[in-house]
Formats: sequence, C-alpha cells, structure tokens
Amino acid sequence: MVISESCIHNYNNSNVISGDINHEEIINKFQKFFIPSKKSKLSHPENQEILSEREIEILKEVAIGRSNKEISSKLFISPNTVISHRKNITDKLGIKTISGLTVYAIMNEIIEPEDVKF
Repeated sequence: MVISESCIHNYNNSNVISGDINHEEIINKFQKFFIPSKKSKLSHPENQEILSEREIEILKEVAIGRSNKEISSKLFISPNTVISHRKNITDKLGIKTISGLTVYAIMNEIIEPEDVKF
C-alpha cells in the first residue's frame, strides 16, 4: 500500500482500530467501513428478516467459501437457483462482493470467523 503525504493530511482516523479497543467498537468500525451508510440499517441482526431463510442459508455457504456448484449439491437445488438467490441477496443488502458478504455474515453472526476458508 502506498500512502502519499496528502493522504495523511486528509486522513480520517475514525476507522483506525487500536490495541485497546473493545469488541463492540471493532464491530461498529467494521460496519462503518464495509456497509454503506445508506444501507447501515441492514447491518444489524434484527434486520436479518430482510433475507429469507433460504437466502440466509445461501449467504452462509457463500461466506464460508463454497462455489455455486458446491452450494447446489449441498442444498439439493440447481446451480441456476443458487445464482438467483445470490442476486437477490446482493440486491437486498447492496453488497456486491464476496468479501463484503462475508464481513456482513460475520458481523451478523450468520457464520463465525473461523468458518471462512482461506
């Protein structure tokens, strides 16, 4: 990563995580960083009803690193159905990347961090 002097002068350290920060503050900083402010209401567990039970199942599988084919085999649905669910999930949450979906799933306790494949 390259940081110019102008970046340092304009840097907002509200997203910095220091060594003496508690768990709740870490979650709040991740939410501010990864979830767009207009969608921030979606980052709270009480709003998980936005997703259907099946969409939550699909999100969990995507977040832990399974492919569409693996998900379809595990859940006994077609790969096209998996793709449709994934599109609905990204549309509802406004999160387009797998990494963003993974962070969302961890922050909303859909998966545990140790469940993620690297």
